[in-house]
Amino acid sequence: MLLAVVSTAGQHRLLAAVAGGREVVGGALAAAPGLADLWAAARSDWQPLGLGTAAPADPWLSALAVLALPLGGSVRAAVLVLLLLAVPLAALGGWAAAGAATRSRVLRAAAAVVWAGGAPLLAATSTGRLGAVAAHLALPWVALGLARTATAAARRPALAAGALAGLASAVAVAGAPVLLCPLLVAVAVVALTARRWPSALLWAVLPPLAVAGPLLGPALADPRVLLLGPGLTPAGSDAAPPGQVGPAGLAGLRLLLGDPGSVLSSLGPVAALPSWTSALVLAPGAMLLVLALLGAAARGPRGRLARVAWWTAGLGLLAAAAAAAAGGWPGAGTSLVLAGLTAAALARAPRVLRAAPRDVDDELDDDPHVPGPHGPGPHGLGRADDDAPGEASRARHPRRGATRVVALAAAAVVVAPLALVSVWALQQTGGGPVGVRPAAAADPAVARDAARSPDAVATLHLALTDDPVTAATATVRRGPLTLASTSVAAQVAAAGGAGAQAASTAASADAAVRSATALLVAGTGDPRADLAALGVGYVLLEGSDPSSQPEPGAARLDAVPGLTRAGSTGAGVLYRVLPASGGGDDAPDRPSRARLLAADGAVLAALPSAGDDVDAVVPASSAPGDPGEGTRTAVVAVRSDRGWTASLDGRPLPVVTVDGWALGVEVPAEGGHLVVTRDAAPADVWDVLQAAVLLLTALLAVPVPVRGRRVP
Repeated sequence: MLLAVVSTAGQHRLLAAVAGGREVVGGALAAAPGLADLWAAARSDWQPLGLGTAAPADPWLSALAVLALPLGGSVRAAVLVLLLLAVPLAALGGWAAAGAATRSRVLRAAAAVVWAGGAPLLAATSTGRLGAVAAHLALPWVALGLARTATAAARRPALAAGALAGLASAVAVAGAPVLLCPLLVAVAVVALTARRWPSALLWAVLPPLAVAGPLLGPALADPRVLLLGPGLTPAGSDAAPPGQVGPAGLAGLRLLLGDPGSVLSSLGPVAALPSWTSALVLAPGAMLLVLALLGAAARGPRGRLARVAWWTAGLGLLAAAAAAAAGGWPGAGTSLVLAGLTAAALARAPRVLRAAPRDVDDELDDDPHVPGPHGPGPHGLGRADDDAPGEASRARHPRRGATRVVALAAAAVVVAPLALVSVWALQQTGGGPVGVRPAAAADPAVARDAARSPDAVATLHLALTDDPVTAATATVRRGPLTLASTSVAAQVAAAGGAGAQAASTAASADAAVRSATALLVAGTGDPRADLAALGVGYVLLEGSDPSSQPEPGAARLDAVPGLTRAGSTGAGVLYRVLPASGGGDDAPDRPSRARLLAADGAVLAALPSAGDDVDAVVPASSAPGDPGEGTRTAVVAVRSDRGWTASLDGRPLPVVTVDGWALGVEVPAEGGHLVVTRDAAPADVWDVLQAAVLLLTALLAVPVPVRGRRVP
């Protein structure tokens, strides 16, 4: 309850999002789309990133859509609830998972505080990494399911526990695909050490594989598909993983201590004390590491538990280092490190700290026939008959002193996360990367309406820089940037890192964008033909203050031929792209996502689009010598690939690549009903497989009481 109060008080700014017309954005968190748009993007193999990319969606989109269902289908509410309740839900998971290792309420409460106040969770929450938050919340339930599977006395409870671990693993992998391989290896280790029912662990493997299945193909071409987490790219957020974790010599140590970076940013009222805040972030992990080392020295079943936990921490460290090296965020890996260290510390804690007198924890380590701390004797403190009282007392004094030292360290392990959460909450009250804003404030209404019109024109977001090499950066967007348009696989493919064909079309598309941008920045040529080829109908100059006099960048665009100011918003100055022929809104060469071109390249007509598809009636050539006589080409301003199909009155048409990147369809002179769409058959197959595996696993996870045998 205390953690819930502190967390909510620290994030009270997010409560403003409850009011109508506001949303949570910032850091790696994009705006929340509607449930229908989110679900359509989650099930599609075509991602509307830039000029479009053939790539699977992030599995996290499906998980977020399911989370939004009980909240009335509001994705915005799901995002808000996940951020506000992250800390108390983590405490609940830590308490439940610790129950598999100890019955001591003190130790379970300590584990809950350590897990809820962990640096990975606080950093993910404050920087808007929803997937990493969900993975952190799911990992305790993975551990609980694996522990119950390994110790189940009957087959049915073992299957239910394995299914619980599988569902939690599916959530963790959906939020952080980098955890797929470490979790599979951890399940294999548990299967090798389980005494009974190792086959039940199959249900801990199938759900995460089904969830991450669509990403495995692109990951073979570029492993960054699994290493980068969902959300905005590091360049578009505050992420800079290698720099966040400190100097290269200390990066590995900080990751081992569970510090992914960005726990306490440079904003807020604690910014004046960076030295002690940095120590505060590292203190819980350092103290937990000491207790985990003591746990590794345990004997018997608890020693085996500690060593499995250390294997888990090592896998998490490798995952965090790999993610950081790939340019991603190592937070999900450090969550696994924290889970392993906590489990290893719990393996030794009952015996060292005497937290619970003679409970099940001690029965796992102690042999009742061997004199020892819980052997024969009053209060379980037995000794050999030939030991003199003085010798026994002297033998116990060093151990008692060591116990006190370790007890102080254990208390500090609990106090340090509480202090870290308090400082983090205090800083959140002063502002941070994640905040609230009016809905769609960064997207002018006229540009949004144009993206939803039949012409489906895009907006070129232009940002001028002081770098003489790259005078400007430009991004083509058709509609606002939301969670539904931030697929990691699409980002990798758009960068040319997912195969030769993707690299070729990405290079040509980037060249087309750079050509149009150069004409805009230079102001010496007419960029309308280049912008029309990109399907761009508006140019948004970001960063200009509409309340002041025109900046040099805005004054430069004012002089560009074919551009006219359409208005100014908080996002910048918006320009409309006029038709090159000088006609009005009905001109054939007006900006449009799909256009019909003659053999000589002349624009014959703008073709309407319905979502990602083109559904239009193409007129026939009217007379000999007409510019549209012969084979014409319908060009769509999206990147071409083999997934597109076209038909004219039901007859298939050949699909070609125009200018090295654009999608083209050869249309005969007689005209007809043209349909250009994508074949989504592979996505449909995966949908069926995922639904079947997850549904069956959910049914197995329902606990069923085991009837005992009647004793005559």
